[in-house]
Amino acid sequence: MVTAPSTEATTKYGFVFLDCNLTVPAAGTTDFNGTVISNFHFGRAWQNTPKSAFIRCETPAMLNPTGWTTPINGTLPVTFVEYGNTGAGATADRLLQRANGGVVLTATEAASFTISNIFKKDTDPSFVFDWMPEASVNIDLGTLATTDVNKKRMKVYPNPFTDRLTLSYQLKSDSDVTISLYDNSGRIVKYLSEKAKSGDNKIVVDGSTLKPGIYYYSVKSSSEQLSGKLIKK
Repeated sequence: MVTAPSTEATTKYGFVFLDCNLTVPAAGTTDFNGTVISNFHFGRAWQNTPKSAFIRCETPAMLNPTGWTTPINGTLPVTFVEYGNTGAGATADRLLQRANGGVVLTATEAASFTISNIFKKDTDPSFVFDWMPEASVNIDLGTLATTDVNKKRMKVYPNPFTDRLTLSYQLKSDSDVTISLYDNSGRIVKYLSEKAKSGDNKIVVDGSTLKPGIYYYSVKSSSEQLSGKLIKK
């Protein structure tokens, strides 16, 4: 079994597998529980409103034709979907045998399963900004340059950083500005605010207390928001 989702009702997407190659040990292999593997399922419902999607995945013959197995906590409102899967586990005759809430989407229905849609802030109440912004992000050892949807330039440097980093940005007009840094779980780890003038602005952030890892920044004014990725060495 690949997934056992327990998705909150307020979450639009649950587990989503895009363009994956599903592999499984050879038939007859014993798993960690001592059970001999003969087949597997995409998943089964656990609790809340389970959601899982497999989009354009390569599936092996050992995928059980039903796709999804029976829930462990009674009948639940599931969203178990797939589209465009290939391989011996997704032949036409097997798709007809999908059960336990499994649905094969149409091309129109599957079109919403894109990375940018899945990680938009309005897909989950815990997301405070778009995790995968539409901006074009280039990471190198010196400077991260981000072009947002309004074609404004912003620089964050150095990136990766060790102790301090500088955020340089442009504004169309005077505005109150907030600068937020988030860790990989979406928790705010730094928050600053300032009154900024139209034109070029710059602020230095002390990141010496942050642990090494990946962070995200958000610079928000009264009229626009810029965001991107940071790396702390």
